[in-house]
Amino acid sequence: MNMSAYAPGQLFGDDIHYSHVRVERIVGTLPMGLRGDMRMGFALEAGRVGVPYAETARTGALQSVTLYVGG
Repeated sequence: MNMSAYAPGQLFGDDIHYSHVRVERIVGTLPMGLRGDMRMGFALEAGRVGVPYAETARTGALQSVTLYVGG
């Protein structure tokens, strides 16, 4: 979960800062034969790119919100 709302490599530059807050809950177990838990969660992410190496229309603080279900 690194700025999930953006494409891989879209944020590229020097002096990158990143932070996130994530809350998740175990909602069940995977079906027989598979190991692990089913999880549902919510994440808030924020980042800043100092001097971008690629053209982008975004400047300043960048935000990303993610809702996920996975196992």
